[in-house]
Amino acid sequence: MYPDDASCYNRVVTQIYALEKGFQNIQTYLSIIEHKLISWVAYLIVPIFVLGNSGINFFALSTNPFTSRLFWGILMGLVLGKPIGVLSVTAIAIKTKLFIKPDNVNWYHILGISFLRGIGFTMSIFLAGLAFSSNLELLTISKIAILVGSLISGIIGFVFLKFSVKKSKSKD
Repeated sequence: MYPDDASCYNRVVTQIYALEKGFQNIQTYLSIIEHKLISWVAYLIVPIFVLGNSGINFFALSTNPFTSRLFWGILMGLVLGKPIGVLSVTAIAIKTKLFIKPDNVNWYHILGISFLRGIGFTMSIFLAGLAFSSNLELLTISKIAILVGSLISGIIGFVFLKFSVKKSKSKD
């Protein structure tokens, strides 16, 4: 007696499905190494890279950068200006029905993302280099302000998004 084709087919499909499920749990060596290194890269290597590539020359400072109006203008622009702009445009777009806010997005999410927009590190450094290429002290003050402003914006954005995710999960 030979088994019918349907039962053989079902058995083969079941075995293939079991193999497929089993292979999904296998990690490659590269994936294992990547997961072990990601914390080192995110919290040590990238900040060192940022500081190294920012080109801040602390020896060019003759005054305290925290007393400069340029410092506070750049800092406030990154920390407050960008979130105000993003929130304003988003609110206007939603009120005028240009965009529809998804149901799973609340205003805390939008606020958190708007603060993350203050991490305009690369373009801000580039523009500061163009604006203050002839004055090394102003360039250094602006780079320090960009670095501090980006850090503050990132921390505030992270806190708001962390809070909004907890708030969303508690509603479910």
